[in-house]
Amino acid sequence: MFADSPRANPLALLFRLPFRIGRSADVAPPKPSRDDPQAACGVIGLTREERVRAAFSEVPPNDLEQRALRALLDNPGATGPALSRKCGWVDVGWQTQMILICQRRRHILWPGGPGSDATNGIILSAIVDYDPETLQFRCRRELAGIIRRSLTPGRQDRKTA
Repeated sequence: MFADSPRANPLALLFRLPFRIGRSADVAPPKPSRDDPQAACGVIGLTREERVRAAFSEVPPNDLEQRALRALLDNPGATGPALSRKCGWVDVGWQTQMILICQRRRHILWPGGPGSDATNGIILSAIVDYDPETLQFRCRRELAGIIRRSLTPGRQDRKTA
């Protein structure tokens, strides 16, 4: 029997799969990629506010993202489960959506990093302040206006209207 056969090593089969298994941070960002040095050069020297403005103008928020962002802006200091309920979701639905928002724009929000081993909390901190003692989330004060302007005016989701 070979050393890398599934019977000898059950994990050996995983290494033969044609795709990569990983956490949600492995979702490919829209082009241009954060890994493209030419794309990163244009935003690397920008302030956080300028990067957020560029990120939301290049990748406008879709309906689900707008729902999550509105909940954050309209309920400062709420916990993750409370924000999920405001959106009509359960448990950590709001936090998951916010992580996806930041990951879709990570090539602009984090042009020089974070690395692939960064936790989702680090990625989320690009636009959100989190208080670990009270478990409350707030939009970064300097970014609230930028994010509010990125939302489509007048469009409300049925669940939040």
